[in-house]
Amino acid sequence: MTNLDPNTSPAPQAPARRESAAGWIVAAAVVIVAVVAITIMVVSNQNAANQQAAAQQQSQAVAAAQTAGQAQGEAAMSAQSAAQAAQAQQAAQQQQAAAQAESDRQAAEAREQRNGAGGASQAGRESSGTAPDTGQPQQP
Repeated sequence: MTNLDPNTSPAPQAPARRESAAGWIVAAAVVIVAVVAITIMVVSNQNAANQQAAAQQQSQAVAAAQTAGQAQGEAAMSAQSAAQAAQAQQAAQQQQAAAQAESDRQAAEAREQRNGAGGASQAGRESSGTAPDTGQPQQP
């Protein structure tokens, strides 16, 4: 309502306040804190994602290392099997060569014996041809 009576004094007015910048300073501080908090949250989420990616890569590297280790073990076993097979084959070849050598030696001995006996009969034939035969008359 409005005061219509001119004789009355107007209602006392409160003294004019001085405006203070304290409210603006507090608001600015709140905004700064909020910006810093949001920045920290974003960075920490990226770090968590990076940590998850690093953990996944590490588990993949471990799996790859295990696979490589298994492959290396299988390769070593294959190499060992191949070496054993080569040794067995070499032993069989040596045994076969020894048997062939023995067979050749025996055949050579048999030829030598035949040649020796044949040589003696040939020598006997030759000596009988050159020696005078007393059982037959001599021709003039």
